[in-house]
Amino acid sequence: GVYRLEVSQDSCSKMSDEFIVDDISVPEWKGIEALLLYPNPTQRMLTLYSNSTVTDEVVLTISDAKGAVLTTRSTTIGIGENRVEFDLLNWPPGVYTLQIQGRTGVAVRTFEVAQ
Repeated sequence: GVYRLEVSQDSCSKMSDEFIVDDISVPEWKGIEALLLYPNPTQRMLTLYSNSTVTDEVVLTISDAKGAVLTTRSTTIGIGENRVEFDLLNWPPGVYTLQIQGRTGVAVRTFEVAQ
């Protein structure tokens, strides 16, 4: 579905751009109950959200549409909710792929950097 997020504090509020949430389950990865990239498309910050029943060391690899690896990062996904942020401010517009490789599985998600 298409969603918007509203953040409110005191008398101020801010509404996000629309973002799309497809199926966030990860049947190819045992122990990961949800895996989501947002906002998608993005102009600057991209967040990888996961909800896990296991702890796993993962390698996050972002590639461009031609398959060239642009960045790689290692991190730990713990039990419960996890968030990893990527600053894509100076990245050219286009479609990119994020591969998440762990001991218990692998998942691939695509995202778009917009102008």
